[in-house]
Amino acid sequence: EFSSSDKISMSDFMNIFENRLTRDQVRYMIEKLVKDNVLASEGIGKGTKYIFNVEDKGEDLYDFLKRTLEK
Repeated sequence: EFSSSDKISMSDFMNIFENRLTRDQVRYMIEKLVKDNVLASEGIGKGTKYIFNVEDKGEDLYDFLKRTLEK
């Protein structure tokens, strides 16, 4: 489960999608979520963290992202 106030890094996303998506696919997904205002980014380069701009529903992060991307 995740909290909408959690700050998530690229490596966190890679752990979530391990053996499911490549790094390029994860990067594309993050860019899409930032563009769609689902995520906000903080920082630059390797120090970038992402924060969700959505209501916390206490669900599994993988399921949340999958559902969000299907829209």
